[in-house]
Amino acid sequence: MPLLESRGSGSAFAYGLNAFQKFLDPFFKYVSTAIRADGINASNNNTFIESSNSVQTTKNGNASQGTFSPFLNSYSVYYDGSSYTQVAQNTAFQFGTGQFAIEYWVNVPKDVNIQPYWTAMTSVGGVGYNQNGIAIYLMDSGYGTIGAIGVDLNNASGGLRLTDNIDIRGTGWRHIAVTRDASNVVRLFLDGQLRQSGTSTLNIDGTGAYGVVIGISDSGQNNYFKGNIADYRIVKGSAVYTSNFSPPSIKLTAISGTSFLANRTNRYSKDESTNNLTIFVGGGTPRVVSETPYLKETYDPAIHGGSLFFDGTGDRLQIGDGATTNPSWSSWLNAGGSKTGTIEVWVYPRNHATSSTPYMHRSFWNKGNTFMNLGVRETGKFRFYWYDGTRQNWIDSNETVKLNEWSHLAAVLNGSSVTLYVNGINSGMTRHTDLNSGAQVATNGAYNGITDNSSYAGGEFFHIGGGPDSVEAQNFWNGFISNLRFVPGTQVYTGSFTPPTSPLTAISGTALLFKGENAKIIDQSGNTVIDTFGNAQISTSVVKYGSGSLVFDGSGDSLIIQSSPLRNIGTGDFTVEGWFRTTTWAAETMFRRLWASGTSTANDMSLNIFSDGKLQYRNNDTVLITASTVMDLNTWYHVAVVKSSGTTTIYLNGTSVGSTSTNNNLTTPNDNPMYVGNHPALIATWNGFIDDFRVTRFARYTSNFTAPVREIEIQ
Repeated sequence: MPLLESRGSGSAFAYGLNAFQKFLDPFFKYVSTAIRADGINASNNNTFIESSNSVQTTKNGNASQGTFSPFLNSYSVYYDGSSYTQVAQNTAFQFGTGQFAIEYWVNVPKDVNIQPYWTAMTSVGGVGYNQNGIAIYLMDSGYGTIGAIGVDLNNASGGLRLTDNIDIRGTGWRHIAVTRDASNVVRLFLDGQLRQSGTSTLNIDGTGAYGVVIGISDSGQNNYFKGNIADYRIVKGSAVYTSNFSPPSIKLTAISGTSFLANRTNRYSKDESTNNLTIFVGGGTPRVVSETPYLKETYDPAIHGGSLFFDGTGDRLQIGDGATTNPSWSSWLNAGGSKTGTIEVWVYPRNHATSSTPYMHRSFWNKGNTFMNLGVRETGKFRFYWYDGTRQNWIDSNETVKLNEWSHLAAVLNGSSVTLYVNGINSGMTRHTDLNSGAQVATNGAYNGITDNSSYAGGEFFHIGGGPDSVEAQNFWNGFISNLRFVPGTQVYTGSFTPPTSPLTAISGTALLFKGENAKIIDQSGNTVIDTFGNAQISTSVVKYGSGSLVFDGSGDSLIIQSSPLRNIGTGDFTVEGWFRTTTWAAETMFRRLWASGTSTANDMSLNIFSDGKLQYRNNDTVLITASTVMDLNTWYHVAVVKSSGTTTIYLNGTSVGSTSTNNNLTTPNDNPMYVGNHPALIATWNGFIDDFRVTRFARYTSNFTAPVREIEIQ
């Protein structure tokens, strides 16, 4: 049941009992998609509005938009069992025999297999097992309770080991703290409760290979961690906690002595302590996600912005029509020679190009086939590419753009030079010119003017999210883009700067501003973006709760939720639920699909309603559950598919109508979407209405329950 939050009878907004009460969802921190579908009748996500001058925009492919953005209030980092981050050895982690505190939030999936001996969450100062450092890990049965927390301070050399007996896998967000006080007492806290303590005078002297490693103990081990880690803080010189305490309910701050503060912003590579230490990827690809242990703010586009999504397979936005309805600033693009202006954007790339050919990079800004192009090359460097009438030219940033985190990029042109900023820093640039040898001609940002050999008005289009048609496979952007702004004639930045922390505005001279906040069918959890396919749209005439529902006409409509909310769920718990109302059955021996996740029979799962009115749950293209109850046409039903401890159950209006103990491993990758009202093959389309669709990476219901009596909570 939802929690009830009282605002207080003395509130200025209290006009009666219900005016100062707000229902909160205690599981919202585990919600990966929440679609209320409230809004304007017949609206969808197919309209992309430029925010400054209402420039005509045409959608190509499956370009989509939604609520995942660089401006959310909290994030975590997901480690997939093959990735980790690390920081070089530093005095910040050399505690000597003094006090320290290490704390963070962790969410460990139920299906995590503990590696032999241990699965490491983090090491500080060195590998705690056999170096002068601290290791915090999940134990296997040889060490103690499998899945419980263990802590080593050079245990192999006679140091200290602390062990707990609570298996934290599949139990949601848990707060962990390991501290040492002035009396050399080392304590292990779980959710603010003291679990174990001991004494250690170990000199943490910096002899370990790394200062901090998150997601593994060190690069020489194979004990990778799988799960989310958030709000990671190290304090040097203070134990912070010496007795039971209440875990933090808001993001931690850099208190006195904070030497490291990470896994909390839109970048896993950012240390928010005053040390500003460099965090680099040691292996794999960790991923910034909006899943968080804290209460999320209700999504507001004015505060949190939005983003555009491109899947790298042909998606683009076309600006103007290349002939008669071009933006007024197209003359800036067509003009040759020196230029002044600023192009900036937030990007979240999911992968890089694979070719080193100069024009073969992931492009987020492109004009024509041989003119100006901005993107990220195969090495991760920010590239500014242009044609001078004779040769190809390109300038690369020295700083790299990391995968699966938000980075702010800016190209500032000033006459005959350009400066490239990555996250507000000009780290230097390298200029190249194609002289049939790819020779490097300078190490600066000078360019010799831009000449366009084709006319914008002659059919050479300007695109966001893709490059020249001749090299589409490499040039299409794969990932998210947010707040792309173009200001011709103005140098917005003239030196290093702090990247924007809120959505951009149309400052004086702004010619183009794409915020990605025009979606009408949105994910209220802020985790993803949604593409509306076919004629899928909002209906305000047939509604279960709220002011709208989703309507599908049975002829190919679908919602495509990018970055599946069930990605890499494995054998873990989940709940997929919503209100469903169908207007017609499928043809005999056929079915209509309520939702589907995955794109292959090996990782596919779906919920369908057969022509006889019975629900069917399919996994790996096999029917695992057929419901015992027949549904009626034109009737609202609450349908929930819940997986709990290996058992999957269908609940119809809160009552179990079938279950299976088949516990398949659902390894849906990050780049596979979820389909609502359809299937990846666009067959068996839903005909009817869907309201309050929600996906939770947690088993909300483990027995019969009362179906929801109000609209889903979004906080």
